[in-house]
Amino acid sequence: MLLSILFVYVNLQTQKNLLHSITMKIYCVRHGEAESAEVDPERGLTESGRLEVLREAEYLEKCGVKVAHILHSTKKRAQQTAEIFAASLASDQITECESLLNEENAVEPMLEMIETWTDDTMLVGHLPFMPKLVSSLVVGDSQNYPIVNFPPGGIVCLNHCDRRWVIQWILQPALVPAE
Repeated sequence: MLLSILFVYVNLQTQKNLLHSITMKIYCVRHGEAESAEVDPERGLTESGRLEVLREAEYLEKCGVKVAHILHSTKKRAQQTAEIFAASLASDQITECESLLNEENAVEPMLEMIETWTDDTMLVGHLPFMPKLVSSLVVGDSQNYPIVNFPPGGIVCLNHCDRRWVIQWILQPALVPAE
């Protein structure tokens, strides 16, 4: 009897883990349009960039997108973008993550982090890191040409399905439907 109960428990846990791995999503986001260094040395979001990201965040909220965590680079424009998404997508866990900082950073440390995650997570970063990350997750190669275009505010939703990552959808600010 105890063996049967243990088997049922292990089977339910396995099914729960399998179901969760099928539905886990990563939202890879390039920060919104930024000011030039001459206008703002910290290169925060322009007013237009802020409004575009806000429209995207509100649209995703209407679509029912929720994220458990948002990680962003240390740069002001990425932090501002992350804060806008957090307000709409009900994420109270925003973390600065230096491994999303710049082109010198390899994607491998982030790939190792992602392997340990179980919750839907948004990553807000920069070129060329974000396209390299998406290419690494989808085709296993960050060195070749990117498989997606990342304009400012661009979002790629990746779905973890059957032990691999698949592009579920891509959103760019210009594609957000008018209200």
